[in-house]
Amino acid sequence: SIMDYARFNYIAQPEDGITNFYPNIGEYDVWSIIYGYKLNPNILDADQEESILNDWIIERADDPAFRFAFRNGIDPTAQTEDLGDNAMKASELGIRNMKRMVPQLTKWTGEKGKNYEQLEEVYGQLIGQLSRYTGHVITNIGGVYQYNKTADQRGSVYQIVPSSRQKEAVQFICDQIFDTPEWLIDTSIANKIGLERVHSRIQVLQESSLRRMTTSDKLSRMNEVHAIDGADPYTSFQLLSDIKSQLFSYKEANNFERNLQQMFIDRLLSMTKEDGNKYDSDTKVAASKILYDLQKELSKAGKKGNSLTSFHYKKIAKQIEASEIGIW
Repeated sequence: SIMDYARFNYIAQPEDGITNFYPNIGEYDVWSIIYGYKLNPNILDADQEESILNDWIIERADDPAFRFAFRNGIDPTAQTEDLGDNAMKASELGIRNMKRMVPQLTKWTGEKGKNYEQLEEVYGQLIGQLSRYTGHVITNIGGVYQYNKTADQRGSVYQIVPSSRQKEAVQFICDQIFDTPEWLIDTSIANKIGLERVHSRIQVLQESSLRRMTTSDKLSRMNEVHAIDGADPYTSFQLLSDIKSQLFSYKEANNFERNLQQMFIDRLLSMTKEDGNKYDSDTKVAASKILYDLQKELSKAGKKGNSLTSFHYKKIAKQIEASEIGIW
């Protein structure tokens, strides 16, 4: 992993025996001091020193401990606040620690004579940290590794994140975020700060995750990789199909699931518009095809029973039918 700016070691588990959770001086810090300040005696001019410095860089070029990159929102190995070389594994370990923390928050933040403002703030910070984990994972979807190189260094500058890694990222979001994270709905917290505050924070996290997974630039980039030799594409159609399969299992849905389903439909409908958005033509076709399939499935599912979920399915089936996509 490159020079990550992580404020604490969130992946450490109780059995690891870790006692210091905060950053220390590392290999890259020492290397940057050497590069900037080590004396090069007997050089005659700056050009000579530049050649020496370049040789030092090439000597370390294949060691990931000395890699440097700028955060660009596309390269999953160049992110702030993350640890490790696999965001899904690291974030899963971080969530394990959160699951240990949530039942204790009320006790840890309570003070005699004071209300529960601190509990609400700390709970909000925990959701914020979970959002960071989610963001680290989502960068893998449509991601591109970027290795800063000069002409005398081996290897490619740009490499597509393998499709298997992208699918792993999608599955993580589906399992950890879209599948309602019940562990966040802690009774001892909800009855102190209000159930609506707990629910709204979870809902916002789910909605922002879906939005970040389906931005126009991300989906367009996923459809462009076929132009790169040896690329293993994971297309926008595959991504949207995988999300659809997760969100619509056609069982009784809770309010979180119904909200996500509605948001996904709205998102797909916005993608199909000919004007007013930046989605590429392949994504427009993919969204149209998925909507076409959903309209048939939802109409059928809506006829079963008289539950709130059944009426919800009828409603969104009619919404699709009333749109331009309904003429298919």
